[in-house]
Amino acid sequence: MRDSYRLVDVQIRDQVMLDCGLVNGEWVCNGIRINRRPGGRVPPAPGDYDDGPFKGAPKWHDGINALQDWEERGIPIPDKYHPRGNQAGIAPMPREPIPRISHSAP
Repeated sequence: MRDSYRLVDVQIRDQVMLDCGLVNGEWVCNGIRINRRPGGRVPPAPGDYDDGPFKGAPKWHDGINALQDWEERGIPIPDKYHPRGNQAGIAPMPREPIPRISHSAP
């Protein structure tokens, strides 16, 4: 995983997600993702570099830090990190109404 952290990167109180699976009948951990660091910032992952197939893609730590800023401090989430894109909930521009078929028409 490109946004996987090392065990030494995890701190006390971090909320993490583990990617685990069975390999030859034994459980192994394939990756660690830090989802929240209360009172702090999630650092960049060691493998989260800006080249290869993910060039220009938003970084995991930037998006998760934006979400944490919104939840803890009320700072609006930038659209590029917001899961639905348009975070403000602004209605689309008005358009012509769709013509309706009259109920009295045969």
